Amino acid sequence: MRLKVDVLVVQATGPVLAAKKATSTIPIIMAPASDPLGTGIVTSLARPGGNITGVSLLTEELNGKRLQLLSEIVPGISQVAILWNPGTPANPPELGRGGGDGARTEGKLLNLEVRQLDDLERAFDGAVKARAGGLVILEDRFLFGLRRRITRLALRYRLPAVYAQTGYVDADGLAVYAPDIHEMIRRSTKTARALSLALSPTIVQRADRVID
Repeated sequence: MRLKVDVLVVQATGPVLAAKKATSTIPIIMAPASDPLGTGIVTSLARPGGNITGVSLLTEELNGKRLQLLSEIVPGISQVAILWNPGTPANPPELGRGGGDGARTEGKLLNLEVRQLDDLERAFDGAVKARAGGLVILEDRFLFGLRRRITRLALRYRLPAVYAQTGYVDADGLAVYAPDIHEMIRRSTKTARALSLALSPTIVQRADRVID
């Protein structure tokens, strides 16, 4: 804010929430954010209002697709463990609006919280004790940083898992159902252009990848 920038292009829900708290006048572009509706970033996806626009990861809808994919991988599965981080702003509303609490009481979804590294093995142990037939791991930067540990634990405990970020496959994960982040950033760049922003050659040269 002190730099008096013309626009903020912000990736991930937490930073977008911080930007929203900091300014109500400078345009903010989500590039992208998880569940902007559930976290209160916007009041409507069609008409976000205020000074925020951009791209949503549509996590609520995608989590349903991940559960569906897991049921196709493991036909007849009756108990699914959901690995999630309560410290991530988008995870609690995703879980709640996705029917997590109600489904859990029916014995279909088991919510396993992972706030720190020590929680990880306990979560997998809990999934096995509850006789979960598979896992769905929600989108989260902390969990993504532990992706190799997570995929190895899934293999050790013989739990088929569907992940929310593509990097899990590179870490030997079984399956991913996720949007193309490069495409979403490209769309966000289009939004910046719609705001009549000119990207200087210096900025473009610093980019790892530019899509016209």
